[in-house]
Amino acid sequence: MNSLITFLGTGGGRNVVASQELATGGIVLNLNNTQFHLDPGPGSAAYARKYKIDYKKTSVILASHHHIDHANDVNLVIDAITNGRIKKKGHYICNQNAQDNVLTKYHKDALEKISVLNKKSKPILIDGVKISATETKNHDEGIGFKFKTANFCIGYISDTAYSSAIANQFKGCNVLIINNGAPFKKKFKQHFSSEDSVNTIKKIKPKLAILTHFGNSMIQAKPIYEAREIQKQTGTQVVAAYDGMILDLGNYSIEEDQKSLGEY
Repeated sequence: MNSLITFLGTGGGRNVVASQELATGGIVLNLNNTQFHLDPGPGSAAYARKYKIDYKKTSVILASHHHIDHANDVNLVIDAITNGRIKKKGHYICNQNAQDNVLTKYHKDALEKISVLNKKSKPILIDGVKISATETKNHDEGIGFKFKTANFCIGYISDTAYSSAIANQFKGCNVLIINNGAPFKKKFKQHFSSEDSVNTIKKIKPKLAILTHFGNSMIQAKPIYEAREIQKQTGTQVVAAYDGMILDLGNYSIEEDQKSLGEY
């Protein structure tokens, strides 16, 4: 199986969740023949069907924190992969709040394993994929993730304010997925802006950076234009993800042509 990243949604924040102007189903990674579902937000089942992702093949569910746009469908994914608890299955990786405030007892008992991580936790090895938690600066004490295989290091910068320390955690990553909630000239206290993405990419120098998790202001600015400006300022390939986008990590080529936001 190829190493693939599929975006079941690129929206973020309460307003976009409510409007569903962009989907909020999370990100699916297929690495080393294992399927990971990262931050499954509202609508993940519908978008998985639309974009031909088989829920039941998921082995690992990850939630960076317990907010609705990141963890609303965690129990739904568990229900799907365990066939309604008929078969005990699945590994749930999360921060403390995403265990305490998301999992029902019913679904907790259906899982094979739960790993609660923080920035000090040791990496977890699953089918040749080493998963590490990274620190965030967010009111929920969330985490980000790094996925390291023999061929790739993928960094996921979840909801967080920018700092040099936050950025430096992702050194060595050749692919960065960035929750870029706000455009240039707009700042959110606990989410990256395009300027923060520029600063991070300049430090890390990945081969590819992917922007996602767009709030209203980012949608209005048009993510594809923000990505082009970030690429211009950093000299790194930068892509604005779109709902249903598939990235083949084998050659970093996007399987569908990049679209403007107006084509969603």
